[in-house]
Amino acid sequence: MNLNPFRASISRPARSPQGSSPPLAARLSPGPRVLFAAAAASLIAVLAIIAASRDIRGLTFHGPDLALWSAQSPVVQAHVGAALFALATGAGILLRRKGDRLHKILGWSWAVMMTATAATSLFILELNHGNFSLIHGLSAYTLVALPLGIMAARSGNIRAHRSTMMSMFTGALIIAGLFTFLPGRLMWDLFVS
Repeated sequence: MNLNPFRASISRPARSPQGSSPPLAARLSPGPRVLFAAAAASLIAVLAIIAASRDIRGLTFHGPDLALWSAQSPVVQAHVGAALFALATGAGILLRRKGDRLHKILGWSWAVMMTATAATSLFILELNHGNFSLIHGLSAYTLVALPLGIMAARSGNIRAHRSTMMSMFTGALIIAGLFTFLPGRLMWDLFVS
């Protein structure tokens, strides 16, 4: 029995059983929900464009065109590989329990791959006739925000950490990644003919 009147007024939420956590939507504050909604809307828009293009042009979807893939520069291949690894790792982090040792291991892996993705993108200049484009601004944002998000976690500011990492995952991976599947872009050419 707790006889301290100050402690009695503090209610603590019941801890969930080991290994279980509330669904992703229940854990997100309104800001990340908006980001996820924007990512979902972008996905729907890209899928609609693909569906319309398929109906108009009679296009077919297929596995990756390995000849086209092998013709890409090592920088492009490293960029795509790092982005895919970061996407898979980030999704795994989002779907599992936070704060434990595996979260930290996966988080550091994700941070390394995000850094590689952003850094390699700075050497891909073909899209804008040899110049930087708006997407390179997103890479610069990632290279600045990533250490800030890590520092937030290390200083105990989990809300800032979550917000920073979610915005990078949603903006730099999901939304930017969806735009790589637009007609005429490399990922479109790799999977659609």
